[in-house]
Amino acid sequence: MNYEPPSSTSKRRFWIAFLIIGGSITVTGLYFVLTTTPSHIPFDSQRWKDASLNRGIEIRQMMLLDLERNVLHRGMTIDEVESLLGRSSLSIPGDHDLAYMLGSSGAGVGSTSRSGGTTHIPGRNQWLTLTFNEHDRLVEWKIVSR
Repeated sequence: MNYEPPSSTSKRRFWIAFLIIGGSITVTGLYFVLTTTPSHIPFDSQRWKDASLNRGIEIRQMMLLDLERNVLHRGMTIDEVESLLGRSSLSIPGDHDLAYMLGSSGAGVGSTSRSGGTTHIPGRNQWLTLTFNEHDRLVEWKIVSR
């Protein structure tokens, strides 16, 4: 029985397999870390109000689920809602009393002409709209895109 050292071909196959498996594990780990950012966070009145000032509107989208489930309720007064959400400084057409910007519903679309010029049509903006009755009590809220 003679011992023969592994050939350079088998060493090469080992390292190729090692790099493929190691690379796959690394890519999968990075994907998991980058895609598991929280999409829902608890409602925070101050952060909601600050978002409109700091142009960090997307934070409102993450608070929306908690806001709708646990904070807003029919019968709240306009003063109570404005105390939580701040003044509605932006208005959009429609049958509602208050509107709050939530952010863009998409990146929009773009096209490049033959001459190389680029045209970009932004995505639609999303708004939280609130409607009150004649006694200034909240009766409805919904998300609209414009």
